[in-house]
Amino acid sequence: MCGITGYYDPSGVYVNSSKNIVSAMSLAIKHRGPDNMGFWLSEDKRLALAHQRLSIIDLSIEGNQPMTSPSGRYVIIFNGEIYNHQEIKSLLNNNNWRGSSDTEILLAAIEAWGISETIEKCNGMFAIILWDRDLNQLTMIRDRLGEKPLYYGWNKNVLLFASELKSFKHHPAFNGEMDSDAIGLYFQYGYIPGTKSIYKSINKILPGTMVQFNLDTTEKVSEEVTEYWTLKNSTYSHQLVENIYENRDPVDDLEELLLQVISQQSIADVQLGSFLSGGVDSSLITALLQKQTNTRVKTFSIGFSEKKYDESAYASKVAEHLNTDHNELILNSEDLKNVIPNLPELFDEPFSDPSAVPTLLVSKFAKTGVTVCLSGDGGDELFGGYSRYHRTHNIWSKISRIPNEIRDSFSLMMQPIDALYKERDLFHKWQRLSSYLKCDSLLDCYKLQTQNSQTELKKILNLDFNIFNNETNKPFKNYEEMMYLDAITYLPGDILVKVDRSAMSVSLETRAPFLNHDVVEFAFNLPEKYKINKRDSKIILNQLLSRYVPIELFKRPKMGFGMPIDIWMRDDLREWTEDTLSTSNIKKIGIFNEKLVRKRLNEHLSGKSDWHIFLWRVLMFIEWHQKH
Repeated sequence: MCGITGYYDPSGVYVNSSKNIVSAMSLAIKHRGPDNMGFWLSEDKRLALAHQRLSIIDLSIEGNQPMTSPSGRYVIIFNGEIYNHQEIKSLLNNNNWRGSSDTEILLAAIEAWGISETIEKCNGMFAIILWDRDLNQLTMIRDRLGEKPLYYGWNKNVLLFASELKSFKHHPAFNGEMDSDAIGLYFQYGYIPGTKSIYKSINKILPGTMVQFNLDTTEKVSEEVTEYWTLKNSTYSHQLVENIYENRDPVDDLEELLLQVISQQSIADVQLGSFLSGGVDSSLITALLQKQTNTRVKTFSIGFSEKKYDESAYASKVAEHLNTDHNELILNSEDLKNVIPNLPELFDEPFSDPSAVPTLLVSKFAKTGVTVCLSGDGGDELFGGYSRYHRTHNIWSKISRIPNEIRDSFSLMMQPIDALYKERDLFHKWQRLSSYLKCDSLLDCYKLQTQNSQTELKKILNLDFNIFNNETNKPFKNYEEMMYLDAITYLPGDILVKVDRSAMSVSLETRAPFLNHDVVEFAFNLPEKYKINKRDSKIILNQLLSRYVPIELFKRPKMGFGMPIDIWMRDDLREWTEDTLSTSNIKKIGIFNEKLVRKRLNEHLSGKSDWHIFLWRVLMFIEWHQKH
């Protein structure tokens, strides 16, 4: 796990200071890899590559980067892990290895087979920058699910690229102009999805995507974008799977697959452990990891002093049953207050998932004992774990029975009634019901659960922006339609951003076995009935986990990894909340509907309504804006 950065300067404006510039860009992300820093400059000093290394496999200098292939044709900087590197190594006709790093094997495979064939064979998480001297070609590649980040963009005729946005601020060509569309997206979702970043001139490479730049001596650059893997194209007929499992239990297949994946992801030359919340996902990963080792797995969990949000007791019971070496940390509002000032620097752009705070704190806690930690991320999106899937399905099943013309009439009738209700909670219920009646599909209903509408955004922001359209040609129906949308938007845009930045800020590598693309393809090709129905969710995961842990230790309503933000805003965090959302701060930024923000703040503080999600988004934006 590492950090990568660099730039291409076709006009040669910065050749005299290229070493200093790329070194500064690299040091900005030193937290991603504090063990070694390396850089490489092309002969004309127009291309600069830099790498910050967190040593996991082959701790010797032979694993340092940037790394050049034996022939001298390729130069690579690589962030991530190729879990099946030993398997790839066995396929290569090569006995002249310098070390045992997956980077060297990856580079040798590219030299032997080319980029496309190599990436197809790779099983792992990665962000790769590859320079091909022979073709004068720069290639950027991001892993299939988007576990590892990769940003790039042209600023003043310089192509910049990095693992994190903070690197760009150390290049004199960086513009830094905010993107109003990205601001709208942030308040629509709570994170910035798709290819956008908060900066107008910087984009994200999408998961499963390769971007190639063909450079020539006339300083012209052509850009070619290729999707080398998509979830949509990795599915086939559910009926085929039904036939397969007529005489075979899919739980056996999933168990075998996860054991194989976890065995691969356990390879490291440093101490490895597991996050354990006590929920189904992390408990299953921990159980399968413990099964494959003769020593007690180090497990890490956190809890909250507010019992309503605390799952630490469940984690302790699961750890005791599995006989892990369990470590527990209990948090309070003071811990939160100490972390808040760090969030803008951590994420580089507005990000409002409150669970980033416990994720950061459990990562910091785990780092005291291990360098690599396995997690259960992805289980909800793959196997139907979110309660909103049931909630949305129930709503749509009722609304869809009502003819469209009747729904339209009811919705129009309810609009003047809205204004009659002074009690806020009832008022919101009327508004939400009116919105649901306008839905034309299950997915429309789901979007009301997960994002702000255009009408709501126009109330909040005095800003011109375009709404992000996340409609896709979906190969799924019913619950799987919602799961698929989350897998291609919420998972890479929120969950994996949160985990990567939080863990890498303390130089901890996280690995997510559920996000192995073979597991992902297995899950989305498995008929829905094995995953979720009207009464239950994660059906196959529950069945598998019950082979290792008594069902009473994990079968309970999902709590998630949230925090009592709503309570703390009214109590321990009240002073900070009121100061940050002061009239002067809101006016200074100049994009908010000041009266609306203040009104909702007062309603929340008084306990009249719960606006903590909205207020947290505003708070995190103001905190970010003040820092950046």
